[in-house]
Parts: sequence; structure tokens; C-alpha cells
Amino acid sequence: MVIQHFVEYAGVTHVALDRCPRCNALATIHAESLNSAAKVIGAWQIAKATEIARSGLYWDYARSAARNGHFLCARDVALELVGHVTAEDPRYHLLLGKLVIQLKDKQLLGEARKFLAFTKQVWAIEELQIRRRQESSSSDG
Repeated sequence: MVIQHFVEYAGVTHVALDRCPRCNALATIHAESLNSAAKVIGAWQIAKATEIARSGLYWDYARSAARNGHFLCARDVALELVGHVTAEDPRYHLLLGKLVIQLKDKQLLGEARKFLAFTKQVWAIEELQIRRRQESSSSDG
């Protein structure tokens, strides 16, 4: 097994699963305890479950803040979600896009759209275009 090889030949003592590159705080596991495929999978399941729980917490908080008109707070939490928890879910980038339309932040809107285009989320890009048209027509009238 690869981990045991690293323990024996490279002196690895701990393993961090899905470490955030922006944070200094992280959880580690003693590498020697990962001595079977079942234990590696179990550790991964715990890490993934934690990611899912944190994603849900940030997602709910950002959406609640947005519904209550706290767009800056919602944007900041959504940025934390994408930057520190997971960038994989296109809904998070769509939320950011909708928030920055409200905040008139063209740069961040462009970044959200680029991610959605890169991941081929045409439905989300269309939703942003609809939201942008709605916002510009409501500010015109």
C-alpha cells in the first residue's frame, strides 16, 4: 500500500485529507493507522462528510443573508464556501454570480461566469443572464 510505503521509506508520520491551501488549521491522521484499504476509505468518508456538512452550513447561511438583503455578507460567505470548503458545486458559483449582480461587481461576475463556462454549466450561465436582464430592467424603471 502506498501510504505504508511512505511511512517506511520516506518517514511520513501524518496524512491530511483534503487540506485547504489557504488555511493553517487542518486535521491529520497518523499514517501508520491507515494500514488497510478499508481504513483509508473510512478516513476519506469522514473527510467527505465533513465537507458536505460545512458546505451545507455555508450555503444555508449565505442564502439566508441574501434573502434578508445582506448581500455583502452573503457574498463573503459564498466566497469562503468556494475558497475554503469546495469549488466543485456550480450552484455556489451561480449564487456568487447572482450576488455580485446585485452588488454590481463586474470582475467577480466575470470570474463566476468563467468558472461556469469552464465546467460547461450552460444552464447556470443562462440563469445569470436572465438575472442580469431583470436587474438592469428594474434599475431602468
